[in-house]
Amino acid sequence: MIPKDELEWIGQFYGNGLDLKVSGIERITNFTFLWNIFETFACDTWADYSKISTAVDKMKPFADATLSPFVDYFSKRYFKNNVATHYFEGLKFRPNGGDVPAKEKITQVLTLKETDPVETLKALLYILYRYRNNLFHGGKQMNSIVGQIDNFVVANNLLIEVLQQMKAQGLVNFNS
Repeated sequence: MIPKDELEWIGQFYGNGLDLKVSGIERITNFTFLWNIFETFACDTWADYSKISTAVDKMKPFADATLSPFVDYFSKRYFKNNVATHYFEGLKFRPNGGDVPAKEKITQVLTLKETDPVETLKALLYILYRYRNNLFHGGKQMNSIVGQIDNFVVANNLLIEVLQQMKAQGLVNFNS
């Protein structure tokens, strides 16, 4: 079978209303791979807020300097004068289950009311978990995905940092 040009097809499917660029789509594709690696090693192949929290608790805390660029990025995106922006609501938290305390933890971290590195990393990974859910379950609309590329660049950098630390700390087991 001859492979199709998937980006060309997606553009045509949307009536060429999308400005998809390979470099941007690669960031999203890389996020799916990086998230898969994280979910495999940190969450025993099935992520949820509890498993993310447990994985972070097993790690040695990150230095504030490592996490601060991520907190800065997400704080500026999701809060203005300590008030949630429409982008924060775009994370599409559900009104039940683990989303309620996760949303509160993210709010505390991004408004700098919580600064503990362990809790900060949990909140940052909860944001990425929302990206994952919204991407995989249709919450991220294709017609606005181009505007999300920076989010995936930051998300990918955070996942790489976490995975490097997990590996360095012996928390990655390739034999399981």
